[in-house]
Amino acid sequence: AGVEPWLRKLRPLRNLTRVLGHTGRTIDILKIDCESCEWSALVRIFDDLSNSRLHVGQLQIELHLTRTTSQQDINDFMAGADRAGLRIFHKEPNVLHGDGFTAVEYAFVHRAFACTEFVQGHCPHIQPAHVCGAQ
Repeated sequence: AGVEPWLRKLRPLRNLTRVLGHTGRTIDILKIDCESCEWSALVRIFDDLSNSRLHVGQLQIELHLTRTTSQQDINDFMAGADRAGLRIFHKEPNVLHGDGFTAVEYAFVHRAFACTEFVQGHCPHIQPAHVCGAQ
């Protein structure tokens, strides 16, 4: 009853990929900037990545630190990214956001995606699956 109308329309990313006919395909780059919802929203995405229900090559996300963000929130987020096979390859403070340290842009790459791209670009005679495993 008291839920905003736009909020009722939100769907998990896994459902959107199914509706759009992208099940089993890799999302090359997924950019998320949801003004502090990332701490809870990414739990499901990390779980789907960990269980191969979703495939993402790169994840770019702005993490917002608020008064209620705990060290445990940060630890859980980074552990979830690690379980999902994501590795940080870039980070920088968003200096246009408040004092510049309350929002940090992170870029993650999936380890199998990075390996596959490297092998295809530098060792075309080798099958990526033989050295990189499945994404």
